[in-house]
Amino acid sequence: MTWLRYTLEPRTVVSAGRSREVGFDRPAYDVLPGTVVRGALGAGWWQERAGDQQRFDELFGSLMTVHAAVPTLGDEAAQLIPMLWSREKYGNQEYQATAATSANGRVAGRGWSVPREWMTASTRTSLKNGVAVDGVLFTRRASGKGVVYSGYLRLEDPDQETVSWLKTGRNVSVGGQRSVLGRCRWECEEADDPFPAPTTAGTVMLVALQPIILLDELGAGSLDLSGAIQAAVEAAGTSVEVLDVRARPVSIGGWHGRAGIPKPMDWALEAGSSALLKATDPAAWQALHGGLGIRRLEGYGAVALVAPEARPTVGPAVIRQPATSTEPPPQAEAPPVSPPAQVLAQPTVDLAALVDRVAAGDRGRVVGNLLDLAHDLERMETSPMQRMRITGKLGEAAKAAWLDEVPPDVAEGLLSSLKRSSDRRQAIAQLEGLR
Repeated sequence: MTWLRYTLEPRTVVSAGRSREVGFDRPAYDVLPGTVVRGALGAGWWQERAGDQQRFDELFGSLMTVHAAVPTLGDEAAQLIPMLWSREKYGNQEYQATAATSANGRVAGRGWSVPREWMTASTRTSLKNGVAVDGVLFTRRASGKGVVYSGYLRLEDPDQETVSWLKTGRNVSVGGQRSVLGRCRWECEEADDPFPAPTTAGTVMLVALQPIILLDELGAGSLDLSGAIQAAVEAAGTSVEVLDVRARPVSIGGWHGRAGIPKPMDWALEAGSSALLKATDPAAWQALHGGLGIRRLEGYGAVALVAPEARPTVGPAVIRQPATSTEPPPQAEAPPVSPPAQVLAQPTVDLAALVDRVAAGDRGRVVGNLLDLAHDLERMETSPMQRMRITGKLGEAAKAAWLDEVPPDVAEGLLSSLKRSSDRRQAIAQLEGLR
């Protein structure tokens, strides 16, 4: 068995959708499931023509397990809090190896803990005549600036050619909207087993690193973590005692990029779901070391077996490529800095010259209406929703009656001075002087 650790360093933001439902808010994974990384590698395989269909099926269908990509920012990594841990409900106390109950006023761990500011949200829409089209406004969530992902691959008896291909640095596209988002730099190197099984009998905590998808004897979805543990250990000819279980159900889905259809939604046990186990034979830990449930090649069902008071270490160090030279690059002389320009010294549009071309009897009315319009637009700048209507507001003004007697090129020049916020402030200052 060979372990590799990989790093995905985004060149553009990554947005891997976590739901098949279409709605205003498009949620994205903060911790990328192995299935997302696996899809990016599969696309890279065929783009590079790395091998034939048989080799592809062997690698992606049986030999390679892709673990989740954990986000890191600088020296800080996302944390996995076992659900058998808890903290005081109020205050900012740390989680401790104590199960939460209805009587002790503590809050159980909830699995992955990723700082909220590591994800960004942007709102998009389509415009028609400067107005938002009904039904197409949506918010897309994506990774924040500086976030880097890292994780592990497990290979079952791979050939050297396959290992060499995986260790080659390349650009891959991860997540959704890959024409403009998700471009990442892939780096990979060999590593030791990050989640080794204990070698002695005793009490151990099993923690789900990713959601566990279980099936019952009829093939239907199941949430029985204790039963799945017992069945896996009994299949290995040994036994284990389940002392305590803390789990939370979650539905998982996604998008199949190659087929262009949503993946089916499956019930699973959320990452961080935990069980306290006791065994007299270390073979029980080996039976659980490979994970539980189905779709394990995609990283689902991966578990860590740790001491009850230990938090699993799941965020590998980011792979940094060595610099090609240790000497600092030569520093070019900085160009001379020109003095700051006066904002009103050279206005974009000379409004005084344009107003002079308006009939004398109409000048006061035109200047007054332009000022009213400019102040309206400035108020609209303070609201994101209103800001999108500025172009439409200017279009309506172009058809206003107070511009009927103004030469067309003059009217166009007057309104163009109000399009941009910086130009608009200059225009207001000039118009105040022309009243």
